[in-house]
Amino acid sequence: MGREMPGAVIAAHGVGRALLAEIRNWSRQTHRHVKIVPDYYDKPYEGKRAIIRFSPGLKWTSHGGSDVALFHELVHASRSIRSVRLDVRDVPVDQDYGDQDEYLAIVLANIYLSEKTKGNTKFRPNHLSAPPGGTVLTMSSDEFSNLLYNTQGVDMSPVRLMENFRLTQRSLYDLLVRLPKDNPKFNLVKQYEERREWFLHAWCRPSVPCDTGARAAVP
Repeated sequence: MGREMPGAVIAAHGVGRALLAEIRNWSRQTHRHVKIVPDYYDKPYEGKRAIIRFSPGLKWTSHGGSDVALFHELVHASRSIRSVRLDVRDVPVDQDYGDQDEYLAIVLANIYLSEKTKGNTKFRPNHLSAPPGGTVLTMSSDEFSNLLYNTQGVDMSPVRLMENFRLTQRSLYDLLVRLPKDNPKFNLVKQYEERREWFLHAWCRPSVPCDTGARAAVP
Protein backbone atom coordinates (compact mmCIF):
# COMPACT_ATOMS: atom_id res chain seq x y z
CA MET A 1 0.00 0.00 0.00
CA GLY A 2 1.38 3.41 -0.96
CA ARG A 3 2.02 6.23 1.45
CA GLU A 4 -1.01 8.44 2.11
CA MET A 5 -0.96 11.94 0.67
CA PRO A 6 -0.41 14.67 3.30
CA GLY A 7 -3.77 16.29 2.57
CA ALA A 8 -5.59 13.02 3.20
CA VAL A 9 -3.78 12.56 6.51
CA ILE A 10 -4.77 16.08 7.58
CA ALA A 11 -8.42 15.45 6.64
CA ALA A 12 -8.44 12.27 8.75
CA HIS A 13 -8.00 14.25 11.98
CA GLY A 14 -10.41 16.58 13.76
CA VAL A 15 -7.97 19.49 13.94
CA GLY A 16 -7.22 19.07 10.26
CA ARG A 17 -10.89 18.97 9.29
CA ALA A 18 -11.49 22.15 11.29
CA LEU A 19 -8.73 23.96 9.40
CA LEU A 20 -9.92 22.71 6.01
CA ALA A 21 -13.49 23.77 6.84
CA GLU A 22 -12.21 27.23 7.74
CA ILE A 23 -10.44 27.53 4.40
CA ARG A 24 -13.47 26.29 2.43
CA ASN A 25 -15.87 28.63 4.20
CA TRP A 26 -13.72 31.71 3.78
CA SER A 27 -12.82 30.87 0.19
CA ARG A 28 -16.54 30.98 -0.60
CA GLN A 29 -17.00 34.27 1.22
CA THR A 30 -13.92 36.11 -0.03
CA HIS A 31 -13.46 34.41 -3.43
CA ARG A 32 -9.83 33.93 -2.48
CA HIS A 33 -8.38 30.46 -2.87
CA VAL A 34 -5.44 28.38 -1.71
CA LYS A 35 -3.15 26.87 -4.33
CA ILE A 36 -0.51 24.27 -3.43
CA VAL A 37 2.44 24.11 -5.83
CA PRO A 38 5.88 22.41 -5.83
CA ASP A 39 8.58 24.20 -3.85
CA TYR A 40 10.41 25.08 -7.09
CA TYR A 41 7.37 27.00 -8.38
CA ASP A 42 8.69 30.43 -9.34
CA LYS A 43 5.70 32.27 -10.80
CA PRO A 44 4.64 35.54 -9.14
CA TYR A 45 1.74 35.91 -6.72
CA GLU A 46 -1.51 35.24 -8.57
CA GLY A 47 -4.03 37.81 -7.39
CA LYS A 48 -6.61 36.42 -4.98
CA ARG A 49 -4.77 33.22 -4.16
CA ALA A 50 -2.68 32.09 -1.23
CA ILE A 51 0.24 30.18 -2.75
CA ILE A 52 1.79 27.33 -0.74
CA ARG A 53 5.12 26.05 -2.06
CA PHE A 54 5.34 22.53 -0.71
CA SER A 55 7.18 19.28 -1.43
CA PRO A 56 6.61 16.35 0.96
CA GLY A 57 10.19 15.10 0.80
CA LEU A 58 11.95 18.19 2.13
CA LYS A 59 14.22 17.55 5.11
CA TRP A 60 12.68 20.31 7.24
CA THR A 61 9.34 18.49 7.40
CA SER A 62 10.71 16.19 10.11
CA HIS A 63 8.53 17.51 12.98
CA GLY A 64 5.86 14.85 12.64
CA GLY A 65 6.01 14.36 8.88
CA SER A 66 5.10 16.19 5.71
CA ASP A 67 1.42 16.51 6.70
CA VAL A 68 2.43 18.57 9.75
CA ALA A 69 4.52 20.85 7.55
CA LEU A 70 1.58 21.26 5.16
CA PHE A 71 -0.80 21.90 8.06
CA HIS A 72 1.50 24.70 9.23
CA GLU A 73 1.41 26.33 5.80
CA LEU A 74 -2.36 25.91 5.59
CA VAL A 75 -2.70 27.89 8.83
CA HIS A 76 -0.87 30.76 7.11
CA ALA A 77 -3.08 30.37 4.04
CA SER A 78 -6.28 30.39 6.13
CA ARG A 79 -5.22 33.73 7.55
CA SER A 80 -4.08 35.15 4.23
CA ILE A 81 -7.44 34.63 2.55
CA ARG A 82 -9.04 36.49 5.46
CA SER A 83 -6.47 39.32 5.17
CA VAL A 84 -5.40 38.66 8.76
CA ARG A 85 -1.82 37.56 8.15
CA LEU A 86 -0.51 40.86 6.78
CA ASP A 87 -1.65 42.61 9.96
CA VAL A 88 0.52 40.47 12.23
CA ARG A 89 3.61 39.51 10.21
CA ASP A 90 5.37 42.66 11.37
CA VAL A 91 4.73 41.90 15.05
CA PRO A 92 8.02 40.39 16.24
CA VAL A 93 8.11 37.57 18.79
CA ASP A 94 11.27 36.42 20.57
CA GLN A 95 12.49 32.92 21.51
CA ASP A 96 13.07 32.31 17.77
CA TYR A 97 9.37 32.35 16.83
CA GLY A 98 9.99 35.19 14.41
CA ASP A 99 6.58 36.85 14.32
CA GLN A 100 3.05 36.40 15.63
CA ASP A 101 1.82 34.51 12.57
CA GLU A 102 4.62 31.92 12.80
CA TYR A 103 4.03 31.63 16.54
CA LEU A 104 0.36 30.76 16.00
CA ALA A 105 1.03 28.38 13.10
CA ILE A 106 3.56 26.45 15.21
CA VAL A 107 1.21 26.18 18.20
CA LEU A 108 -1.72 25.01 16.05
CA ALA A 109 0.46 22.52 14.15
CA ASN A 110 1.64 21.13 17.49
CA ILE A 111 -2.00 20.72 18.57
CA TYR A 112 -2.64 18.82 15.32
CA LEU A 113 0.46 16.70 15.98
CA SER A 114 -0.79 15.88 19.47
CA GLU A 115 -3.96 14.45 17.93
CA LYS A 116 -2.07 12.48 15.30
CA THR A 117 0.31 10.93 17.84
CA LYS A 118 -2.01 10.95 20.89
CA GLY A 119 0.59 13.14 22.58
CA ASN A 120 3.38 10.57 22.37
CA THR A 121 5.90 12.69 20.50
CA LYS A 122 8.25 15.66 20.63
CA PHE A 123 6.92 19.03 19.54
CA ARG A 124 8.31 21.94 17.59
CA PRO A 125 9.58 24.64 20.00
CA ASN A 126 9.96 27.63 17.65
CA HIS A 127 10.30 28.71 14.02
CA LEU A 128 14.06 28.06 13.76
CA SER A 129 13.93 24.57 15.23
CA ALA A 130 14.33 22.63 11.98
CA PRO A 131 17.07 24.19 9.86
CA PRO A 132 17.84 22.34 6.60
CA GLY A 133 20.56 19.81 7.35
CA GLY A 134 20.82 20.91 10.97
CA THR A 135 19.97 19.32 14.30
CA VAL A 136 16.23 19.31 14.95
CA LEU A 137 15.30 20.93 18.28
CA THR A 138 12.24 19.67 20.14
CA MET A 139 9.88 20.40 23.03
CA SER A 140 8.64 17.67 25.37
CA SER A 141 4.96 16.82 25.75
CA ASP A 142 5.05 18.19 29.33
CA GLU A 143 6.48 21.48 28.10
CA PHE A 144 3.90 21.82 25.35
CA SER A 145 0.95 20.87 27.58
CA ASN A 146 1.93 23.74 29.92
CA LEU A 147 2.66 26.27 27.16
CA LEU A 148 -0.23 28.54 28.16
CA TYR A 149 1.66 29.31 31.37
CA ASN A 150 4.48 30.71 29.23
CA THR A 151 7.04 28.10 30.21
CA GLN A 152 9.24 29.43 27.37
CA GLY A 153 9.19 33.01 28.64
CA VAL A 154 8.07 34.43 25.29
CA ASP A 155 7.71 38.23 25.19
CA MET A 156 4.25 37.82 23.63
CA SER A 157 2.55 35.60 26.16
CA PRO A 158 0.43 32.67 24.94
CA VAL A 159 -2.54 34.45 26.54
CA ARG A 160 -2.10 37.39 24.18
CA LEU A 161 -1.58 34.98 21.27
CA MET A 162 -4.83 33.15 22.06
CA GLU A 163 -6.76 36.39 22.55
CA ASN A 164 -5.54 37.66 19.18
CA PHE A 165 -6.46 34.35 17.53
CA ARG A 166 -9.90 34.49 19.15
CA LEU A 167 -10.40 38.04 17.90
CA THR A 168 -9.10 37.65 14.34
CA GLN A 169 -10.14 34.10 13.43
CA ARG A 170 -13.07 33.30 15.69
CA SER A 171 -14.64 30.72 13.37
CA LEU A 172 -11.56 28.45 13.42
CA TYR A 173 -11.04 29.16 17.11
CA ASP A 174 -14.59 27.95 17.88
CA LEU A 175 -14.21 24.83 15.73
CA LEU A 176 -11.12 23.87 17.75
CA VAL A 177 -12.86 24.61 21.06
CA ARG A 178 -15.71 22.25 20.10
CA LEU A 179 -13.42 19.26 19.47
CA PRO A 180 -13.83 16.33 21.91
CA LYS A 181 -12.05 16.38 25.24
CA ASP A 182 -8.55 14.85 25.07
CA ASN A 183 -8.72 14.48 21.29
CA PRO A 184 -6.44 16.16 20.38
CA LYS A 185 -4.43 15.22 23.43
CA PHE A 186 -3.20 18.78 24.00
CA ASN A 187 -5.85 21.19 22.73
CA LEU A 188 -4.46 24.47 24.03
CA VAL A 189 -7.28 26.43 22.35
CA LYS A 190 -9.96 24.47 24.24
CA GLN A 191 -7.89 24.61 27.40
CA TYR A 192 -7.60 28.38 27.08
CA GLU A 193 -11.30 28.98 26.37
CA GLU A 194 -12.41 26.82 29.30
CA ARG A 195 -10.19 28.81 31.69
CA ARG A 196 -10.15 32.12 29.81
CA GLU A 197 -11.30 34.26 32.74
CA TRP A 198 -8.56 32.82 34.95
CA PHE A 199 -5.87 33.38 32.32
CA LEU A 200 -7.01 36.95 31.67
CA HIS A 201 -7.04 37.69 35.38
CA ALA A 202 -3.65 36.06 35.92
CA TRP A 203 -1.93 37.75 32.97
CA CYS A 204 -3.76 40.88 31.88
CA ARG A 205 -3.65 43.41 34.69
CA PRO A 206 -1.42 46.45 35.30
CA SER A 207 1.07 44.54 37.46
CA VAL A 208 1.33 41.65 34.96
CA PRO A 209 0.78 42.90 31.37
CA CYS A 210 -0.35 40.33 28.80
CA ASP A 211 2.95 40.58 26.96
CA THR A 212 5.23 40.00 29.90
CA GLY A 213 7.77 37.21 29.64
CA ALA A 214 7.23 36.24 33.28
CA ARG A 215 5.43 33.03 34.07
CA ALA A 216 2.11 33.14 35.89
CA ALA A 217 1.65 30.90 38.90
CA VAL A 218 0.02 27.60 38.00
CA PRO A 219 -3.05 27.03 40.24
